Amino acid sequence: MQWQGFRIPIVVTSLVLGLLLLVGAQWLYNRYNYDQPLDDLLKGNKAVESYQIDDGKPVIRVRIELKEVVDLGQTYRELDSSLKDVLGAKEYKIELGDNRNSQLEDIYYYSQFAIYEALARGNYRDMEQYVSQQAASYGAVARVYIDSSSVYVQIEKGDHYLYEIIPVTGMEKNTADSPERS
Repeated sequence: MQWQGFRIPIVVTSLVLGLLLLVGAQWLYNRYNYDQPLDDLLKGNKAVESYQIDDGKPVIRVRIELKEVVDLGQTYRELDSSLKDVLGAKEYKIELGDNRNSQLEDIYYYSQFAIYEALARGNYRDMEQYVSQQAASYGAVARVYIDSSSVYVQIEKGDHYLYEIIPVTGMEKNTADSPERS
């Protein structure tokens, strides 16, 4: 069968083979440029209990179950930096898992008011004291770390631990001496 001098079966076969070649090349590129390096990175990290990678569009989601760690802020920054090295400009999101129970969730629930107040007002010492006291009232231990991008809350009691990361960005201080007053 021909159409204007072209053999239709050959054209269709060529198109299908070309498409399969492109899909295969994309799969190989993803597999060896970020899937395999991500697997190696996360398997080799002592703080990672397990992980799951969802490379759906538009954002790659990396779900990481952490073991009990000493410094959540440092652990998170190291993971984030390592992921940036592997993924480059690809957009990704880290979702942390922990070993929480209802008692730790209660501690965090009552503490989050002080945390968000500190983000708005800048009273970080008061926030840290409040969170620690709230945890101590339940017989737990809380540690709060902060850097320019996030507040890291870590609450532990027995074999259970809760990790929360609250972004600082977007929480601007609203004071009377703000330079943008009208």
